[in-house]
Amino acid sequence: MKTLILMRHAKSSWDHPGLKDLERPLNARGERDAPLMGSHFSAWGLHPELLVSSPAVRAQQTAVRVARALSYPEDQIRIAPALYEQGVQGILSVIHALPETQQSVCLFGHNPDISEAVGLLGGEPVTHLPTGAMVSLIFAVDDWAAVMPGVGRINRFEYPKRTITN
Repeated sequence: MKTLILMRHAKSSWDHPGLKDLERPLNARGERDAPLMGSHFSAWGLHPELLVSSPAVRAQQTAVRVARALSYPEDQIRIAPALYEQGVQGILSVIHALPETQQSVCLFGHNPDISEAVGLLGGEPVTHLPTGAMVSLIFAVDDWAAVMPGVGRINRFEYPKRTITN
């Protein structure tokens, strides 16, 4: 049994129009929401053994804040370039390369790719994951290479506006 958590980065800043998309940081709301979402993971029964982030600053900042909330070593967050603008195939390539010893993994990425991956892997259409949203999918497989479209089922879907009092 494998558990895959797909998390869209928290709310990002548009305050610096000169920054490349890859360089955009979190805004104040994102800085607040990411650790709060992370603090809920254990209450939701989610205990990722590995965190993997897109190379985008906002995704990495989200991963770091979630890691802190989970007491996960920040220096062990892996960066996977395929999680940035490479579509569902990029996400699948990362999943298929995950270490078999890991039973539960959290990937931090972007829309529309994350939403499309959830719909494809979980077999339920997902049109749009809000910023900071996480979806946990359960796969009755022993190997990450066996994670394929329609094989998983959505176990949990949470996002900041539903779980955090604003």
